[in-house]
Amino acid sequence: MPASILASLLVTIIFEMSYVYNWWTVQKAIAQWGHITSIPLVYGAFLIGTIWILRYTFDKGFKFYIIANAIVDAIYAFIGLNILIYLGIYRLENMGNLGDILFNDLFGANCVSLSKMARHNYEKRVRKKVMIF
Repeated sequence: MPASILASLLVTIIFEMSYVYNWWTVQKAIAQWGHITSIPLVYGAFLIGTIWILRYTFDKGFKFYIIANAIVDAIYAFIGLNILIYLGIYRLENMGNLGDILFNDLFGANCVSLSKMARHNYEKRVRKKVMIF
């Protein structure tokens, strides 16, 4: 569950970046603040989908997880997103379907790398403090 909440937070950041850089627009929102982040998608379908993907790929290895996640992302980018566009919920402006899937996958991989770098730098600082005292 914590990994799914973190993933939803990262997707929220992607939605906020898309609002700033005008990648896509949320045209119909349930809540007043939902024009930046699609609350039902991010904290509903995406959260539950992430829980199920992690549930069924956890014991199978990281490569299997990456492949399963890429398949689900492709289904969303090329089928689910087109349905949302047809219904008038989203409008793609400066990013296409392929850009959406590539950006989401690359952003997630970079966040994992950045968190590892931050942890490494933190551990180095802690070791220096211990050596000083």
